[in-house]
Amino acid sequence: SSARVSAPQRLPHHSSRRPPGARPRLPGGPVAPTLAAMADDILAMVAAMVDEELGQVAEQHGLSKELTEDLSAQMKKRTGTFEEDVKTLRGLLEGAAKPEEVVRNAIVKMKAGTFGDSERRDRSRSPGRGRRRGTQRNEPRPQTLLERFG
Repeated sequence: SSARVSAPQRLPHHSSRRPPGARPRLPGGPVAPTLAAMADDILAMVAAMVDEELGQVAEQHGLSKELTEDLSAQMKKRTGTFEEDVKTLRGLLEGAAKPEEVVRNAIVKMKAGTFGDSERRDRSRSPGRGRRRGTQRNEPRPQTLLERFG
């Protein structure tokens, strides 16, 4: 009796599908970088830039390592406003008698989400939309052209 060999089973072919979690491959090359990996690389570069910039500030003003690390942790959470924050911080530290106290206050304000708010407003050249000086609360507002001539 001869043993019968069956034909190998054929698995369904899905050329456009990859197993879940599999990275796409570039033709003839290594695995294509994913968006998440690129984002991680960018965040690592930003973190290195933050550390470098704050290292310079710390050296210039004699800040302790622990305080610099606390400041760095807060600044890394605020990467969208980093440049403005550094300018503001440098301005506050310029000529400060107690730079460590200035940095501690800055960290507290960063945690509260208020760091830089008043400094940015003070530098504005526009008067803003608040109440004008000399106006009384009960005084009627000026009429629009449509109200006046319409």
